[in-house]
Amino acid sequence: MTYSGRRFDIKDVMGAFEKDDNSKIRPQKQTAKGGYLIDLLGRRVSDKGYLIDEAGNVVDRDQKVIFKKCELKNGEFPKIFSFTKFNIKTIMGDFDTNANGQPQLNKGKHGGFVDKQKRVVNQRGYFIDVEGNIVDFNGNLVFEKVILGKDGEIPSVFRTGLLKD
Repeated sequence: MTYSGRRFDIKDVMGAFEKDDNSKIRPQKQTAKGGYLIDLLGRRVSDKGYLIDEAGNVVDRDQKVIFKKCELKNGEFPKIFSFTKFNIKTIMGDFDTNANGQPQLNKGKHGGFVDKQKRVVNQRGYFIDVEGNIVDFNGNLVFEKVILGKDGEIPSVFRTGLLKD
């Protein structure tokens, strides 16, 4: 599943490769056009074997972006499966909402936002660490800042109820 909740098949984002004796893929280097890796069909691939575009985004066979480069961690896309459990309450501060469902937050001493219990949150009401990453109520990293929306929103697949705990 992608961050937007769309399902995809891993076969659609993997290149075609020969494998060594340990079943490890062997991408080929394309030296004439910049030294990037290619699969047996001449398509650009990452060192993990995923099809990528020129910007490094993971794409499917039709060159449709499945994961943006900024969403990758160590070259891997997030593994979100239908059986993943997630409870949004573990990352939400304590606050009231307005008629539009937006959190009513207070300004903290640090200039950012705090919930009713004076815990640091972002503008969407999610607990954050000093770097702006989303953390749970115990301070454990849940979402890195790089994958959040510009307004600090978490990926939609986690807000839609597709992943229930």
